[in-house]
Amino acid sequence: MGLKNVLQHKEVYFDTNIFIYLLEGNKDFETQLLEIQALVENDEVSVFSSDLVYTELLPPHAKQGNIKRIECTIEFLSTFNLITATKEILIHAGILRGKTTMKTPDAIHVATAIASNCKIFLTNDKDILTPKGLKKVLLSETFCKG
Repeated sequence: MGLKNVLQHKEVYFDTNIFIYLLEGNKDFETQLLEIQALVENDEVSVFSSDLVYTELLPPHAKQGNIKRIECTIEFLSTFNLITATKEILIHAGILRGKTTMKTPDAIHVATAIASNCKIFLTNDKDILTPKGLKKVLLSETFCKG
């Protein structure tokens, strides 16, 4: 099944690595990224993520002093539904961390996806664990019919 069929007309949570690939490109996933871009541009998918992505995406550009890349990244992210990590989300993330081996950022992402009522968690991180009702889709395991 193609990625479009999995994501189309659904609430999908993007992990930070998906934004990295969209911003910087990745030849290994070029077909999938083009399909994701088309879904987003045609409003065929509702994309959610945590505002934690700012903290994860901006450091390399800040380290390089690349203000233009920082501004472009912020502008790009403004087109998505970024959810603030509320006290409830952080409590849920803490409980998830206690029950799993997930790192803090991953637990925050999963808790945010659940709070956003997403059904799909799009990532390329095999170590992220998602509970029943939140289907993890690994970009590396998808294929697209061109």
